[in-house]
Amino acid sequence: MDIDTLLQALIQLQQSGQKIPQRDEILEYLNPINIQKLKKVQNQLRRIQTLTFSATKHRRVYKTKKQFDGRKGYLQGLLFERMIQVVFEDSQIFELQPRVQTAACEIDFFIHVLPPYNQLFPTIGSHQRIFGEAKCHAVGAKSEWVNTHVGKMTGNGTRLGMLFTFHKPGCAPSEFRTAVKDHFRSQPPTEIIPWGPSLVDELVKGVPFLRLVIKQHNLAYMGTTALIL
Repeated sequence: MDIDTLLQALIQLQQSGQKIPQRDEILEYLNPINIQKLKKVQNQLRRIQTLTFSATKHRRVYKTKKQFDGRKGYLQGLLFERMIQVVFEDSQIFELQPRVQTAACEIDFFIHVLPPYNQLFPTIGSHQRIFGEAKCHAVGAKSEWVNTHVGKMTGNGTRLGMLFTFHKPGCAPSEFRTAVKDHFRSQPPTEIIPWGPSLVDELVKGVPFLRLVIKQHNLAYMGTTALIL
């Protein structure tokens, strides 16, 4: 997957004869994002993550730290889901379907690729959708998240997925990168595009979502230390 392929396919779809805009303009048109809305949810999620239990402050509402942590985790999950929704809600190319129960398992969300853009994703499968998984934890990304997600994908007949994570930003751990790369190189290949808080920072700066997706796809295939989350 590369930007030139994406651009060429889009140019072929143009019927109006209008001048083709610059590359980032094309990518932003395909998946525009409300930056202010995204930044607001990002800040809310970060604030929730920094909260710690205090017997003095929280005892009236939460009898135990366990109750506090449960509520905190629930709110983190809601905000993380909302963040993902903001990324896709104005898209011209994708349609998000959250919390799907299939015969094989529960999926956090499907990302449907709308025609005619489905031709840009050859590994998408006959259902024309990308399998999405969301992990919002204090710990860094784990290889078991990749393997579990691939298992769900295999059981539902697709070979392209996205793994959204929210934790401390930084380089993807070695075992995580290896797991992703190994699945890319398996036969048939199963492709996981990893996503993390560092990429949300890039979106807030105005970098087009599709440019980052393409970059992450290529870095994931190579298993390089340049893969960030």
